[in-house]
Parts: sequence; structure tokens; C-alpha cells
Amino acid sequence: MRKKTWDKTYITYLIPIVMAVVILPLLVAYREVENLLAGAGWQNPSPVMADIFLCVKKEFVFVIVGVILFCMLCFLLLGRKIFTMPKTFALLGGYLFLALLSTLFGEDSKTSWRGALEMMQPVGALIGYLLLFYYVYIVVNGEKNRKTDMLSFLNRIFVVAGLLLSVCGVLQIFGCDYLNWDWLRQLLGLANVSLVESERIVITLYHSNYVGTMMVLLIPFSYVGFHREATYVWRGICLVSLIGMMMCLYGSQSRAGIFALVGIAILAFLFAVLQRKQNRRQIIIEAVVVFVASVLLFLFVDYVQGHKLSARFMHPDTKKMASSGFSSIETSAQNVVFEKKGVLLRANWRKKKGNLKLTLRDGDGKELTCIAGVPKDIAKLKKTSLARARKDAPVYQIEDNRYQGIYVQANSYFEGEKRYDGYTFFCGNRAWFFARHKGRYQFLNRIGRWDDCIASQNALPKAFYPFASYRGYAWSKTIAKLPQTLFIGVGPDNFERFFPNNDYASKALCKLDSVIYNRPHNWFLQMAAETGVSSAILILCFLILYFVKALRTAMSVREKEIDREQMLCYACFISVTGYVITSLFCDSMIVTAPIFWVILGVGFALAERTRTGKKKIEKMSKKI
Repeated sequence: MRKKTWDKTYITYLIPIVMAVVILPLLVAYREVENLLAGAGWQNPSPVMADIFLCVKKEFVFVIVGVILFCMLCFLLLGRKIFTMPKTFALLGGYLFLALLSTLFGEDSKTSWRGALEMMQPVGALIGYLLLFYYVYIVVNGEKNRKTDMLSFLNRIFVVAGLLLSVCGVLQIFGCDYLNWDWLRQLLGLANVSLVESERIVITLYHSNYVGTMMVLLIPFSYVGFHREATYVWRGICLVSLIGMMMCLYGSQSRAGIFALVGIAILAFLFAVLQRKQNRRQIIIEAVVVFVASVLLFLFVDYVQGHKLSARFMHPDTKKMASSGFSSIETSAQNVVFEKKGVLLRANWRKKKGNLKLTLRDGDGKELTCIAGVPKDIAKLKKTSLARARKDAPVYQIEDNRYQGIYVQANSYFEGEKRYDGYTFFCGNRAWFFARHKGRYQFLNRIGRWDDCIASQNALPKAFYPFASYRGYAWSKTIAKLPQTLFIGVGPDNFERFFPNNDYASKALCKLDSVIYNRPHNWFLQMAAETGVSSAILILCFLILYFVKALRTAMSVREKEIDREQMLCYACFISVTGYVITSLFCDSMIVTAPIFWVILGVGFALAERTRTGKKKIEKMSKKI
């Protein structure tokens, strides 16, 4: 009896993994969070804002880190070796070093340490991810029972996580949102919080795109469990979890997640064809069955959601770029510079006898004249500005044909008892009000904040802006600024300060006036901006080395040698591949990143079982 109990000690080692994979994604609680970016001109000025999904998860990550450190201390007291690691881990060490440097010398160290609203992934969370990865690696790589019970238990952890999330998601698909249950709202502190309803399910993962990412991460383990579990009960659980996660993936309407699912399905099929050469007919039959079942689930969820899922694929972009607005606007202490179709317009004014005297010049400094002329839709354009015109203020248009479609009017804005006099420029479908503020010309944006206008650079053609729901715009602006962060980034969670959020003309061109970019919608660009381009290269190199190692392991195993360990290795490889695909369109977020690093730790440990490295790993695995 004592021996059997000792054989199950691996369960205690896996407690931090259960916390990260099963408990963390389900946590939801109301928190009031300090808005560290309230001083920025484009940000909400409120010093305190509410958070439901992210802050509690950030707190729990630190709890997991504490449990991991306690377990590792126990390993040391028991005399077990835990500091033997591959040389490739130096890449992760370099990434951590650059992340710390970026935190200390970046834009705002306070934000990097504490985490910004709507991201909550400070440097402590990044350290937690790497520590979680390393802990999983030493446990899986060092546990003597890893080929039997422990690997099966590990796979079941992922299955259970997928099952719990899928139950929550399926309830939301059918209109039964548990976050609206009165008793649960009271328990979580949501009694006075109104949740925004959406046709795309979010489960407890903050945003529907992260639902897609999470499902792609966990689906391979349920599929492997369905094939490899010894009991019918667990096979049934795996099947239910698999179906539920597929429904959640479709219910999220995440195009990146669905494309990633297609990619990993093709990869899994190729693996099966290469490994099981004698049963290719059976593989093709299984692939057809899976394909048909997936299509039927897609159609079913699409029907339940009123065909909104299929509409997202047929009509991917609902916004169109403005065609006749300003292409750039820059403010300074001397003037306001507008550009439209390559033609410059410089404007400044000064007070003379209580009235404003406006001066307009072209790019060569030649003064321009104005004539009265009111456009037909001037009343509609005025609604895009908080400033209002005086009754006796006429609307003027520039007499030069190069500036056709641009109109000017003297307007005023009242902030309490204070009055700001300036000029509104009408162009395209926008009204732009400028006034002298703090000794310089500034723009009054839609939230009533005074801010500078800048003209940021582009790395990609403007025609690429609408790509992937205007991710092309975010990528273009981000890539153009990466030369500033070649070695040290602006700091974790400081992307909002890095991105040119006050390039109001470009945002208006894309009809993104009210959007604040606090992430680039690409994990690799996120790292390049926040922790430096060098750090992103280090992580990319590490992932490439992992893929090479995993492929070598897969190719060195024959069909008869495929066991649970090898199947779990396949699942990790496919899961990590799916995450990398979705990461091209989504960022690293505290709701999904910990699960990814756990899976990467398991996969990396199992991938070291290669033909050339087997003896070396056996020596490393004598003790944890």
C-alpha cells in the first residue's frame, strides 16, 4: 500500500499545473483598477476603471508562482537536482534579461511592474510564464513514472479544462449566460456591473478571439485522449469535451482560431500518414468522418447564432476606408499642417482686437484666400466635433482648386467656465477643431481631451490597412517604429504608449476614431515593441528549435513504437503550432499564455526523447 502511494506522488507535483490550466481560465471577479495611462491625451481620463476578467487572473498567476517556488524548494530540500537544463534555455534567459531591462529603462516602469488596464500582463506575469515552463519541464523530464500514469494524468488535466470551458461556452451559445445568474453575480461582485452582450461568446476569457486560441490549444489533447484512453468513461469524456470545444470555437466566430484549426488538422493528417503507413485507408476514413462532423457542427452553431458565423467569413470587413479625408495632420507651437493627396496646407491664427485672424498657406509658404461657401452636409459633419459655431460665424472654402472639399469655420469649445476659441476644418466625413492650448496648437478629440496630432510612418502600403479587420493598420504602424526598440523595448504593457494613438488622421481614414490600440494583434510584434526586437528573435529561435526537435522525435518513432508518451508529444507539437498560427493575429494574453507555456514545457521535455539524445536524457532523468 505504501509503494502504491509513493507511485502517485507525481500528482502533488502537478498541482501548479492544475491551477494554471484548469482553475486560472475560469476565474472571474470584479476589481477596481488604477488607470495608469489616464494622463495620455487619447486615454479615458478616469483614474479608476473596472475590470472583470484580467486582474483576478493576474493575481492568481502570482499565487501559482508562489506554489511553484515552494515545490522547487521542497525538491532542493529532498536533494533532487533541478538545475540541469539544455543549452537552448539560454534563449529564454536572454528574453527574460531583455524584458527586465525594458521594464527598468522603458517608457513607464510603474506600468510595466503593475500592468496596464485591458492587458494585465506585467513583467511579473512574463516571469511567471517562464517559471511555469521550467517547472513543467523539470517535472515531466525527471519523473520516473512519466511513461505511464503521470502522462495520462497530464492529458486528463487538459481534457478536464476543455470540458469545463466548453460547458460554459455552450451555455452562452444557447443564451444561458451564467454571468447573469443573480446568485453568481452577487458572489463575484458583479451586482452593479452591466455586462455587454455580444453574439460572439467569450466564456471567461475576456474576448472571443482568446476563446478561439484556447480551443486550438486544448482540442488536440481531447482528440488524443479519445484514441488512447483505456476506459470507455474517459473516452466518452474526451469525446464530449472535443465536441463542446469545437462548438465554442465556432461560437466565438474567431477566424484566426478556425484557420488555425484547419492548419493543425492538416498537420495531424500528415503526421498520421507518415507514421501509419500500413493503415492509410483507415486514416483517410477517419479524416473524412472528422471533416463531416466538423462541418455539421459549424452549420449547427451558425444556425443557432442566426448565421452570424458564416456572415463573418462571407463579409469579413464591415468598415471601408474614408476616401476624401486628410491623409495626415501635425500640430506644433507654430501651426497646424494638413496633408491631402500630397498637397500641404498650413494654418495658424492669432487674436487681434478680440477676434481670431486666420492665415492659410500652401506648402511653399504662399498665402491662400478664402471665399464663403457652405457644403450641403455641413450639419452632419459638425456632429463629429465637440466644438460649436457661433451664430454669426460663416463657413469658408479655400479659393485654390487644390484644396477642394476643405472648409473652415470659427468655432468655440466650453470646458466648464473656460472658453477655447479656434477653427474647425471640415474634410471628407470629419470635423477637426483646433485651438491654442498650453502654448501650442492642439486638437480636441472625441472624448474632450486636448492632444497633439502627429503624422506617423507606415511600413506597409495603405491599401493593406483593412487586412484582417484592420490588423494591417496596426501592423504597419508598429513595424515602422520597431527600429526604436531593436534592443530594449518600451516595457511590458506599455504598447499603448509605443503605438501612435494620436495619429488621428490615419485612424479617421480607417474609421477607427474611438479605438485605442493597446496591443498590435500579433504576439511577435508585441514582444518586439515591449521587450525589444532582440527578445522576439530569441523566442522565435527557441520555438524553431522546439519544432525541429519535435519533428526529429516524430520521425524517429515507428508505428509499432507509438505509445501514450509519443501521442502526448504529438498533441503538444500540434497545439503549439496552432497557438503560433493564432499568435500571428492575436497577442499574448494572461488568459491563454500560461496554458501555452505549460504545453510547451511538456512538449519540450517529451521531444528530447530522440535517437541521439536518449542516453543523455536518461542520465538527466535519474532525479528531478
